[in-house]
Amino acid sequence: MKRASVLFTMFAVVAAVALVVVGCQPPKSELVKRVEIPDNEIDPAVWGKAYPTEYEMWKKTEEPTPAGKSPYKKGFDADKVTYDKLSEYPFLALLFNGWGFGIEYNEPRGHAYMVIDQLEIDPSRIGAGGVCLSCKTPITLASEVLRELQLSDDDAKEATFSEGKGCVDCNHTGYSGRTGVYEFIEMTQALVEAINHGRPAQFVAAGRRQMAGHTLARDAAALVLAGRTTVNEAMRISHQLAE
Repeated sequence: MKRASVLFTMFAVVAAVALVVVGCQPPKSELVKRVEIPDNEIDPAVWGKAYPTEYEMWKKTEEPTPAGKSPYKKGFDADKVTYDKLSEYPFLALLFNGWGFGIEYNEPRGHAYMVIDQLEIDPSRIGAGGVCLSCKTPITLASEVLRELQLSDDDAKEATFSEGKGCVDCNHTGYSGRTGVYEFIEMTQALVEAINHGRPAQFVAAGRRQMAGHTLARDAAALVLAGRTTVNEAMRISHQLAE
């Protein structure tokens, strides 16, 4: 009887150990099939074969968003109507003056429409850099300042001048992003002859006639009128050119 009890106990111990060993084994790993994606492939469905979870999450952003979830979003995805936020909130046109949003600002959509909404826009909306939107403040210019920028009172009638006071969003600079100031000169026959004959004075005179006042200073003043930079920046460039 004792021998049977000992054998039963040993069997129970061995069985318990076997269950522990088998139960603690990690699940058997499955081989992941490699997906070949052609070079320069941009179709999300093709990439979804390699990243199915991410692709399914991305596809969900195409689903319509119910209207009424936010007082600032009417439901662009649900009713397929493009809402113009500038018409709905006219003050935004003033706040965003000089920026792309000041020209066209439509209801936002899901991430799946990101590239489409970047491409199907008013071409004049594209313009980088400008006064910081968080601390942008309208200002009034004296006639003396306008004359220094080679602007007339008529130029200033339709313009809204502004400056950034400086805040944490713009690192207290008053500006967000950058924009370039340019002047172009077309190499006419008169300019080519001046270069070939080594006549710098003739080159400068012909260049000024060809540019007809379209200088760096003038381009900077145009950016001021468009609300994309400040008077101080335009005057700084003008002073640098004078020096």
